[in-house]
Amino acid sequence: GREGQLNWVSQQPLAVAAGVSGQDQSVNDALTAWNQGEVYTVARLCCFRDNTLPYQNNAVALRASYGNWRDELGLRWLDPAKAEGQAYVAGLCGELAALGFDEIVLDHFGYPTQANGTLGNLGQSEDNYPAGALDGL
Repeated sequence: GREGQLNWVSQQPLAVAAGVSGQDQSVNDALTAWNQGEVYTVARLCCFRDNTLPYQNNAVALRASYGNWRDELGLRWLDPAKAEGQAYVAGLCGELAALGFDEIVLDHFGYPTQANGTLGNLGQSEDNYPAGALDGL
């Protein structure tokens, strides 16, 4: 969800360090068993809109001139341009695939489109984002 909490037990180091991994292994076991059935299953993953991980780890946070950037709901985001955040999301997708989901829907998979104020406060500068870093995202 948008707070960054995971409903399954994750082995991703960032999830464990931030305390967002589920704690009940029986959930993973139940998901695996359910996903082996006849029902087509879809997991929803809120990718970069994650209020907890950027709070715990500024290295993956979408940053503004004043600190961690927040959207119109006051929520923090992972920076889609940072390799560590990309690897985290890819790792979560791998875990969901290993749990047997037929499909994974990625929510908030790019840069935010709304904010409390202008998106210009993301502070695109050579310090935060070198020239070309945001191209093609």
